[in-house]
Amino acid sequence: MKQKDNTLNSIQDIRNIMEKSTKFSSLSGLSFIAAGIVATISALFAAYTLDSNILTFNLYKPISIEQLYKLIGNGIITLILASVVAYIFTKIKAAKLKHSLNSVISRHLFLHLAIPLLTGGIIVLSLIYHGNLVLVAPLLLISYGLGVVSASKFTHAEIFYLGIIHLVLGCIGLFALGNGLILWTLGFGLTHIIWGIYFYKKHD
Repeated sequence: MKQKDNTLNSIQDIRNIMEKSTKFSSLSGLSFIAAGIVATISALFAAYTLDSNILTFNLYKPISIEQLYKLIGNGIITLILASVVAYIFTKIKAAKLKHSLNSVISRHLFLHLAIPLLTGGIIVLSLIYHGNLVLVAPLLLISYGLGVVSASKFTHAEIFYLGIIHLVLGCIGLFALGNGLILWTLGFGLTHIIWGIYFYKKHD
């Protein structure tokens, strides 16, 4: 009986080592929650900047150069804050698990996430440059969704479905042009908060 228990423990240890070497398990549900809160506040500020609200906001409405600069600044600040809080909570969890954020698997995850995001970011910048704002929110959702789906194979499997949700919202946005802010709030805001709570309860 004792030998059987030792064998099972050895198998479990081997499994844990294999998972550690092939999966990045330091993602924290708190990262998603914090990023969702930041995105929601950002959406509220964007609506306030254009004297509107999230539900009635329409990007077909002409905006001034000053308002455009505020929106761009808001987007940059949102990206920085969301990245910082995600990094902090991930680093805290990695320290608890005694994992390194500079491992081969973490670099693969970051690369697969970054390529679609950077590509989408360049497309969005070109749209802003040409004054076509109605496609900005849908394409950001789609590029983020593609990045998450691509990176999901290096971490918890549930992350795949988070990416799919953003892809669906982005594709809806392509046919509901002008209503990107509500979809942004649902995707980057509400979805991240709900997903973060679920993820925190299951994995943290």
